[in-house]
Amino acid sequence: MAASELQVEIDKRNPFDSLEQEAYLNLARTLGFLSQEFDRLFQRYGLSAPQYNVLRILRGRGGDGVSCLDIARNMVHRTPDITRLGNRLERAGYVTRGRTSEDRRIVLLRLTPTGLDVLARLDEPVQTLHRQLLSHLDADDLRQLNRLLVKARRPLAAQAAGRLPEPAGSYLEPTASCASPPSAVRALRASPSPPAPHASTATAIAKSP
Repeated sequence: MAASELQVEIDKRNPFDSLEQEAYLNLARTLGFLSQEFDRLFQRYGLSAPQYNVLRILRGRGGDGVSCLDIARNMVHRTPDITRLGNRLERAGYVTRGRTSEDRRIVLLRLTPTGLDVLARLDEPVQTLHRQLLSHLDADDLRQLNRLLVKARRPLAAQAAGRLPEPAGSYLEPTASCASPPSAVRALRASPSPPAPHASTATAIAKSP
């Protein structure tokens, strides 16, 4: 049986254990190539990809502010520590923090004019890069790719959504609170921190003989 294109690319001598494994590694390798180009772009503006994602969420939701729980729900990549992202964006002058009058425990992030400005400067470069990276796919290819990716992700996304805490009781979670350290963090100690996420196993799997 002829080696697959991915086997050749990563110099894997033996066939993959399953089609599922090959599909996963194809996704991981493709994401790696695409992500590194966006990482380079965002770094030129002093941002990481997750920080850019937070800013885009805030701009899309308007000027009233967004809780960190809602930000976490809408991140493209699941991010375990929204609080730290908020801290860095606040230090850079891109966001401010505020509390709701209804519940003082809920901390909202709001986009500043400086944050809006950096997003405006990134809009065209981001769209240009999207077009450049996938310009070799026609419209039908892109529609089919989007359909298959949604189909592959749907069960896991539904499962993950079921694990997210309900809004009424979740704002005390340290990873989604956006509370300003250190005083607000002490009030959150009663909730245990979730375990650190495991590192991706894609590289180890790909390099196995």
